[in-house]
Amino acid sequence: MEKFLRSNNFARILAFFLAVIMWLFVSGDNLTRTTPTEPVKSALFKVHLEFLGAPAAGWARQDYTYDPGSIRVEAPRSIFDLIDRVVLRVDLTGAREQYRADLVPVVLDAQDRELAGVTIIPDQVSVWVTLVKEKDFSP
Repeated sequence: MEKFLRSNNFARILAFFLAVIMWLFVSGDNLTRTTPTEPVKSALFKVHLEFLGAPAAGWARQDYTYDPGSIRVEAPRSIFDLIDRVVLRVDLTGAREQYRADLVPVVLDAQDRELAGVTIIPDQVSVWVTLVKEKDFSP
């Protein structure tokens, strides 16, 4: 037995088994991915803004703009058919004078649940909000 363990045969057999185990591990990944692909749908959606939070005390939102105003959403048909709207959540908590941010739009269904598995193009929307002192505010 000791002679067998010291010979090259032991190393060859061990290498063979390790190679088989590695091959099964690597090829097993491809064997489990046999789900059929679903057709992808795509369309332009208008971006809706939702303002969260309140500006700093004494400040009010006067004007806002965002770019782009609409974005392309792509998703498998089963998810795409659930899309109700695309929103951009703008948190103005404590904001003063100018607020600017690049935010990620959120795709929602009719029950206001965020949908996963969608691709948004472009993936960010630029938002500019002008805030003024409340005494200077004229809607």
